[in-house]
Amino acid sequence: MKNHEGTVVYSECKLDTVEVDPCMAEALGVRWALCAGVNLGIQWLKLYSDALNVVDYVNMCALVAAIDPVISDCWNLIEQIPFVMVNHVSRELNT
Repeated sequence: MKNHEGTVVYSECKLDTVEVDPCMAEALGVRWALCAGVNLGIQWLKLYSDALNVVDYVNMCALVAAIDPVISDCWNLIEQIPFVMVNHVSRELNT
């Protein structure tokens, strides 16, 4: 996570030993990031993902039935953070 100046203030990684399709993996990653934000008491969060279909579903612009339960969890987590933006970024710019 970066602060408003772009400085990294928190970093963590996670290894899951479950095999899922790429769309589900991206949705699980978004849910994990939102959960971390809630657990850290973050009040303002901009989340970027290169998975357009997941970003669109979180933003209620699309429907992907296979990830519906995970996105429902995301919506519940978003309600716990006062300001959240979930944005798409191209894979090349996702660094």
